[in-house]
Amino acid sequence: MRKKLISKFCLSLSISFLLFSPALNIINGISFSEDNGKVSAATIAAPPITVTAANFQQYFNIKGNNNGTITTNGSLWSTTITNTTGEYAYNPAAPLSVNGVQYGTLTLTSKKQSQVGQATMKENFDPSKSWTLTGQLNLGNTGGADGVGIGWVPDNLGTVGNAGDQLGIGGLTGAFGWTADTYLNDYRTTNVFTQTNNAPVGYLGSQPQLLPLNTIYYGDPNYTSRTNNTWGMGGFGYTTPNFTVSGAHPYVAYNMSGTTTTPSKDIVTLEDGAFHNLTMTYTPDATGNDGTVVVTFGEGTSVRTWSSLYSTLSNLAGNNALGALSFFMTGSTGGYSNLQQFRFQSMTYTPAPSKASLTVNYIDINGTPLATPYNSGFQTIGTTYSSNPIANPANMHYSSVNSSDPATSFNATTHVGTGAYLAGGTVINYTYAPNKVNIQYIDDSTNAILPDTSTLDYYKNPTYTTTSIINSYVSQGYKLVSDNTPTTNLFATDGATYYVHLARNFGTSLKTVTESINYVDNSTKANMTSITPNPYTVSKTFLTINDPVNNTNTYYYQNGNITTAPTLNANGTPSTAGWTKVTQSGGYWIDSSSNQISFSQVSDPTSKGYIIVGTDDPNKTTSSQTQYVTTQLIPTSLTNSTIHVYYAPTKVVSTTYTINRNINYLDGNDHSIVVAKQAQQKATYTTYQVIDTVTGGLLGYDTNGDGIVDSPTVVWLPSSTNSTTNSTTNSPDLASKGYGQPSQAAVVAFPDVPTLTDSTKITGQPITSSLTDVNVYYNMSGNLIKLPSTGGSGFIWIIVIAIVALLISVGIRIRKK
Repeated sequence: MRKKLISKFCLSLSISFLLFSPALNIINGISFSEDNGKVSAATIAAPPITVTAANFQQYFNIKGNNNGTITTNGSLWSTTITNTTGEYAYNPAAPLSVNGVQYGTLTLTSKKQSQVGQATMKENFDPSKSWTLTGQLNLGNTGGADGVGIGWVPDNLGTVGNAGDQLGIGGLTGAFGWTADTYLNDYRTTNVFTQTNNAPVGYLGSQPQLLPLNTIYYGDPNYTSRTNNTWGMGGFGYTTPNFTVSGAHPYVAYNMSGTTTTPSKDIVTLEDGAFHNLTMTYTPDATGNDGTVVVTFGEGTSVRTWSSLYSTLSNLAGNNALGALSFFMTGSTGGYSNLQQFRFQSMTYTPAPSKASLTVNYIDINGTPLATPYNSGFQTIGTTYSSNPIANPANMHYSSVNSSDPATSFNATTHVGTGAYLAGGTVINYTYAPNKVNIQYIDDSTNAILPDTSTLDYYKNPTYTTTSIINSYVSQGYKLVSDNTPTTNLFATDGATYYVHLARNFGTSLKTVTESINYVDNSTKANMTSITPNPYTVSKTFLTINDPVNNTNTYYYQNGNITTAPTLNANGTPSTAGWTKVTQSGGYWIDSSSNQISFSQVSDPTSKGYIIVGTDDPNKTTSSQTQYVTTQLIPTSLTNSTIHVYYAPTKVVSTTYTINRNINYLDGNDHSIVVAKQAQQKATYTTYQVIDTVTGGLLGYDTNGDGIVDSPTVVWLPSSTNSTTNSTTNSPDLASKGYGQPSQAAVVAFPDVPTLTDSTKITGQPITSSLTDVNVYYNMSGNLIKLPSTGGSGFIWIIVIAIVALLISVGIRIRKK
């Protein structure tokens, strides 16, 4: 009893020494690396174990049956080799000895169809420690099937993959290992040793399949010269995690041809029904995180060797962590068969730890710790753990999380991790990144993003402010509009965007240009008071806007005399209506349609008693009389324009002419006989000559009585009484005098304002003469006989003739009776 207490005390003391020894830099089973303070996982390791032929049954389970699946049979331990599928034969009293080495015989399949046998370890081993399997393998003879698979699968005791062409590896997620394939399948790869393109093609039946990784195949190499009787291939294999056929994970051969490691190799010469030496070793590297797997099969000149990094095979199978591994060995037959046996000599391994810890680190993107790491302490492997992130450190945010255990599951929202404790321990790293913010400097005048716009990192710009950059822009001609950048805790919110609005500090100036037109009495050289306004003035105001950033000017104008510059929009344009943008061209101003900016034409006013006699309008070639001041272009110099229009006094001389037309009423038979009083039509016309009082010359004619020349040629103006004196005149009724109707019932007026061909004649008649008379004729009615006048004796004879005629008439009437 005392010895037991001492033993327990010593064990406790040893553990305490290991846990708290500064030399080992271990605290409570958590080891700290020297570079950045992150904590790695810790485990409670077991000592190495050597399995021999004698104690094989203590460490392995065996199964086998005769119908192609391992569901019955159980463990078949025998002291006699009966070549039964799933049998391990070892006789302690007389063990099998070959060359002085003791063996136990594991029969994976008997030489029968549809056989399946397997041996699986009872506990997982630690792949971070050395591991060795030694024995002899009998594959049977050529022309048989299917072969033997020796594999590993993460932490999954007692499981194997599919039988037959899958050789115990295919279909088992995460499984990988070495296989001896003795059956040439119908589905094959193309030129397995030279295929190097990124999308090699394999065949399952007749359906082509594209494989996801370079130089990865499933099926057997396409040896056209081989048959099943001359077939045998050994090499590494695994179950691919990202390619399925009919829902299953197929076994694939890993062809390492063209690399520095060993490719799949032909083993047909080792299919001779005999046992051949087989050794499998795993040697970890200095880190314990990886190592090399080496397989040798055969003897002498027939020996074959394959090697690969553990990480290569494990990663291809979808395993990223160096966790505990389960070991298995399988054999199977199908329509073809072979006696397939393994003589077990020894196996050395280190059991996977029974307890391990979970370590959770909280680090930044540089690996620097941000908080005290969490460690679970030693917990039973296989039990469930969970990890939690910390609250975001100031000015930082959660970035990512990773685990040394690829099976760890993380909640996408909370980032809580869950998983099971692994033999190698588990390390979870929560990484936090410095917050970043976006600062946008915006030119409101152009809506452009300015060059100092950037994304800032809390680590790189912890004391950033906008002040110096704003001052720099102000010195370039900007002014600050607004800045919503926080003055404290700038990096409190990751991804936030803040805006600094700047506008160009435009300058403005006004210049008014005026056109003045003076209406001058040429005799006194003074402006005429009879014309208002005098002078006549019109103005346009030009606005210059200076962009201080580019030191450029833009120009606008507006009619009128503007004394206050308009306010500007952010883009430097006037905020009030009425301003037209202009540019300079050829010394003058033009608008956007290339129209020249000018003072419009101005008609000259008139003044009674005056006539325009000249002007200094620069667009007039002479100073002769004008009726308007021409359009004046505005020069870019914006100089004022002064123009004079000269007037001289005038006098008006009138000349009046009267035109008469007589209407005569005459006897129709004797035109010399006047039968009624003569009527008369009369029209009066006047012309008004405008005379230059200085020279006496004729300037023209006034037609409206204002004393101003209205026409350069003579104009005769009718009198207002002409409508009375020169109207339609009706012919008189002379029936009482025995006359009938006149030849004209009425005589219309002669045309008013007749054409005056010169100053003396109107329609060909002398102005002072009457127009041709109009004669109206009357004839006697039927009741009167007008006789010609013969004097006194003639009248007597007329009476006598009348009496004679009467008597003759009476005599004729008496005779008839």
